[in-house]
Formats: sequence, structure tokens, C-alpha cells
Amino acid sequence: MENITVNQAVAYFIISALIDSKTKENPAMVAAIAELYTSLVKY
Repeated sequence: MENITVNQAVAYFIISALIDSKTKENPAMVAAIAELYTSLVKY
């Protein structure tokens, strides 16, 4: 159950952050989020 909650929170964070960075045209933020997501998925 805990994994589902964490995955939903991560997905929400990534989606909102990607939308935000798209609006601000900030590719560095997208790269940082992709890196963070990769490390979280591995864990």
C-alpha cells in the first residue's frame, strides 16, 4: 500500500513540475526531475 502512495505522490510531483518547467522553459529542471525520478524508481 505504501508503494502505491509513494508512486502516486512521485507521479503528481513529476507531472506538476514538468508542466511548471514547460511554462518557464527550463530544461535544466526537467533534467533534474528525470534524474530524481530515475533514482526513486531504482530505490
